[in-house]
Amino acid sequence: MKWIIKSWPISTPFLAVYLTILLVLFVMKQNFALFLIWIQTPVYFLHQFEEYILPGGFITFFNTKVLGSGICHDLRIQSSETTNFKMIPGIIIL
Repeated sequence: MKWIIKSWPISTPFLAVYLTILLVLFVMKQNFALFLIWIQTPVYFLHQFEEYILPGGFITFFNTKVLGSGICHDLRIQSSETTNFKMIPGIIIL
């Protein structure tokens, strides 16, 4: 479980491609409105990848600019390991 919590942003491009293929093959022809709702999930996966992996820098920006912390690498304040992994199920449910 620790590997998933630490490395989940790395898997998001693969999840986005896989989910997009499934949505195009099975959902788009059946219900286009439902397809438009579900296609937001792969877009969110790609957004998480660009925030934390390529080019990254979100943790440093959030800690220094938003929270005003002088320690830019203090992952105890806000990190992908603590907050966003817990947010994914809630966002998918919504």
